[in-house]
Amino acid sequence: MVRFGETTVLDQVNLELHPREILVVLGASGCGKSTLLRHLVGLRKPEEGSVELLGQDLYSLDEDEREEVLKRVGMLFQSGALFNSLSVEENIAFPLIEHRNIDPQVATMIARMKLALVGLENAATLLPAEISGGMKKRAGLARALALDPEVLLFDEPSAGLDPVTARGLDDLILDLRDRLGVGMIVVSHELASIQTIADRAMMLDLGKVIASGTLDEVRRSANPAVRAFFARTATHDQHGTRPIADLLKAIES
Repeated sequence: MVRFGETTVLDQVNLELHPREILVVLGASGCGKSTLLRHLVGLRKPEEGSVELLGQDLYSLDEDEREEVLKRVGMLFQSGALFNSLSVEENIAFPLIEHRNIDPQVATMIARMKLALVGLENAATLLPAEISGGMKKRAGLARALALDPEVLLFDEPSAGLDPVTARGLDDLILDLRDRLGVGMIVVSHELASIQTIADRAMMLDLGKVIASGTLDEVRRSANPAVRAFFARTATHDQHGTRPIADLLKAIES
């Protein structure tokens, strides 16, 4: 369970990631999707419950042990989160030098290999300000792959992208899943992306799991919030007086 003040943001949320699968966590803005990711990467400890990552109870470990586990997890942030003062290849080399103490020249060579994986080998020496939004997402993904993670986490990977670029990123995610064999958790509210990449799906509403299973199973749910999400229509609270979006304004997405 997770609370911000008096507001319960996540309540009895349970998820399990199977090997080589893409689990999509979906729901409207403010339902707790990104907050869930923050707990999976050690940024916030839940008030109740536990987070087991790669067989380890994350928050029972000391700081050094937790860091070692988290090195086995890569994350693509919504904005790409690149260092603006470093070139694209320097951004990818950074975790190799910082966490693996790899020689900078070797780290640069590995960085270029990771950039080739995501189709950005020709942008290696450019600064983040010199590349497009879609390229920044791919560069962020290359950096997430730098330490050869066993699990990849994505926070709204298609956000802010045009449909063609978003579809290209979805195809890349599927290709990497198949080529590298990593499990992936993808937070998204983009229907086109969800329908393209999801092996399984879990939908949150007001911090609770309201549907889970294959995408078809979730779509067939009788829950009004699920039906509204896939129909892209407004839902109302239990009193039928206010849209759910209004109720979510105080909750951190």
